[in-house]
Amino acid sequence: MASKLLSGIGVAAILCLVGGSLAALAIVKQRIRVVIAAEEEAARRGPDPLELLRADLGVLAADVSAVHEGLGQRLQELHDALENAAVERDRSLETRIATLQQELALLRADLPRRDGLLLEQVRLELAARAAEAKAAPQAAEPAAVAATELPAPQAPPEAPPAAVPDPAASAGLAEPKALPKKGFLARPLPSGTFAFGDRQRFAIVPALSRVGFDAKSTLHDFSGVTSKVDGELTVNLAHADRKPAGRLTVEAASLDTGLAGRDEDMRKTLDVGVHKTLEFEWTSFSVAAVDEQAQTVSGTASGKLTVRGKSKQIDMPVRVSVDASKRLSIEGEAVIRLQDFDVKPPSQVGVIKVDDELKLWIALRARFVGKAKDGE
Repeated sequence: MASKLLSGIGVAAILCLVGGSLAALAIVKQRIRVVIAAEEEAARRGPDPLELLRADLGVLAADVSAVHEGLGQRLQELHDALENAAVERDRSLETRIATLQQELALLRADLPRRDGLLLEQVRLELAARAAEAKAAPQAAEPAAVAATELPAPQAPPEAPPAAVPDPAASAGLAEPKALPKKGFLARPLPSGTFAFGDRQRFAIVPALSRVGFDAKSTLHDFSGVTSKVDGELTVNLAHADRKPAGRLTVEAASLDTGLAGRDEDMRKTLDVGVHKTLEFEWTSFSVAAVDEQAQTVSGTASGKLTVRGKSKQIDMPVRVSVDASKRLSIEGEAVIRLQDFDVKPPSQVGVIKVDDELKLWIALRARFVGKAKDGE
């Protein structure tokens, strides 16, 4: 009887040992998977290279479309300008020809008067010379007198020419206006109107943006991430502390932690059926550093975070830079407590518990959409 009891205890001990080994193996395997997943999650913060390429192609397509539209506009303007210049040139030539014709007519009309004055002057000069010859001494030889050359007749002083009426003025024609000088393709490109020191508007690009969290539990650490992000910003990057404004909306149900069961528990905890979004409203910014040459800004963004319908003021240190396509790259992290938002940290079987404190992070890309209007 005792031997049977000892055998039963030995079998039970072996079974417990095997069960414990399998459980340990499962835990180790889970930890190995989590380490790899953590590295993958770190890589998932950055934009998908293919999506980044698509976005760059979209910017290029917008520029090409603007060039195409601007080219058609400029060609039409060039055609109109050439037509107007031709009309002005023809009118100017007609005016000049009419003026010359009037001047020629006046000269022709004045020729008989000028000829008469010249003949009268010659006659008077000859009469004066003849009188002088008669009064001269008789010793003078007539041949010498006859050989004396008469000075060339001088034209009487000209009367001031009559005023010639201006045909252009009488016809009511204005002087041709110089055409305004501007570049043939003066229309600015969409990507070329960005200015670091202007107050401008930006729109979040969901395909290039990530929002997520890093959490700890009694069993292992894990992360959740989503690209279902929407929002907009209005800011002067050179003076980001001057009335910045913006909002960010995240689809709560889209957060993915890599495990279907854990995702289901998280959605129940966040009550995504009622509170479909997580929201952040940006209200102020404390600048730490600005580099206009490198086009970078760092500081602390402050605003109202809303989780499961409850809002709380948070501060998030962020780093902002401008990429080659004039998009904003915004990265930041902040530690929050779930209980501050009336969210009870989830647990499984009362053993595996998620920490109340977690790290919320953002990795956003926002495209430039235009200058801010007055009052924005």
